[in-house]
Amino acid sequence: MSGDFSDIQRQAEAAEQAILGDLEVGARLARVVRTPDGLSRFVASFYFCRVGFVKLNFILGARCAHDERLWVGIARNLWEEAGAGSMPPHNSLYRDLLRYAGLPSESELRSPAFAAEFDQTWVRHVTTAPVLSALFSFAVYEALDSPDYRMLYAALAQRVPPQPLRFFQVHTDVRHVELFDDALQLAPPSECAQLVDAAMSFVIPLQRQMWCGLLDHLEARIPGVSRPAVAPFA
Repeated sequence: MSGDFSDIQRQAEAAEQAILGDLEVGARLARVVRTPDGLSRFVASFYFCRVGFVKLNFILGARCAHDERLWVGIARNLWEEAGAGSMPPHNSLYRDLLRYAGLPSESELRSPAFAAEFDQTWVRHVTTAPVLSALFSFAVYEALDSPDYRMLYAALAQRVPPQPLRFFQVHTDVRHVELFDDALQLAPPSECAQLVDAAMSFVIPLQRQMWCGLLDHLEARIPGVSRPAVAPFA
């Protein structure tokens, strides 16, 4: 594996691209947001697939406090989420989209069951998995930003002007795996491949279940759409 862990980026992106293509996520979301209340339902639902991420950083960071090489990637990640001094915090950008979709108050939103399960599965993982295993999972998850947000931006841009989509736009070309290089370099070379495989085995199936749950939830109100059963979260 290369010293900058670019292999993680390539492997994770390829796996995610396969999921997005197999499920036709972009085309199905584009169809949803063309329905009368489809955009607001997507924005409200996807909020809960994303809002818990900062919380996960803090949970795992508390487990890494004894060694700055472990928590420095989390600190960098949180700083980037806060806008890195050059733009509004990412959560603030998402609030712009909420307002555009007619959803002015986050406190009034309610998490769909699939999103709550997705969040709880991640919370269990960062709480109980060995620290390096959880950090590798974070790195794999971060690698999904570019394919996910390119797809989401394209699907929403047919319905939404650029300004409310800044949250998605800023994530389209990011490569966050390198934020965790200090921590990932602590893994013995002989264990790296196993740690990457384990992280992929956790993140990628969970991500597929999230997309299936989201699409099933959104398409439930579209007449004539058949929806496959969604497997329970791990």
